[in-house]
Amino acid sequence: MKEEPIPLAASSLPMLAENLFRQVFGEKKYYGTASEFNDPILFRKECRKLLRKFRKDVLALNASQQFIDYLEVQLSYIESTLKQLKLTVDERVVLILLLKFVASLLGYQHLAGPRREEPYFVPSIWAEQRGWGRRDEFYARMSVVNERRQGLVAELLEEGFTLSETAEILNISGYKVSQLNQQKRAETA
Repeated sequence: MKEEPIPLAASSLPMLAENLFRQVFGEKKYYGTASEFNDPILFRKECRKLLRKFRKDVLALNASQQFIDYLEVQLSYIESTLKQLKLTVDERVVLILLLKFVASLLGYQHLAGPRREEPYFVPSIWAEQRGWGRRDEFYARMSVVNERRQGLVAELLEEGFTLSETAEILNISGYKVSQLNQQKRAETA
């Protein structure tokens, strides 16, 4: 049996838009405004407001500066594209669905307004390296950090802290504490 394609949500555009804005700005502020999103001029104005909010959220992310800069560029592309679109019903539907996806990634869920999730993006070691410009600078810095951590691990263990307590204090994994401890012992032996 052939599966029927999912119909485009054009008939539910106003409700989709209202739900998105309630999701980000709060349940009460946009309650009952669904029909207003049928007006392309108001739609464009409200989307610009939403993108400004997203920009503030992106700037507050716990992420690398390169990642934040990249997201800002993408938001700028969305803004400039929004200015150029005719904003047909189909374009508005696609835009709202994509903006709902972005809102979810930024931590907005349900119709509560304040974020329910705190988004964070942990850069890989390669992303960290790129942030330094030159590899030798990155590795030199990491060498200094590891030497300092080795000293701190040794001090904390001498004071009687366990590996897991030391890991919690330094905000690193127990495995990393164990590695640093072994490296320090190997250097002093």
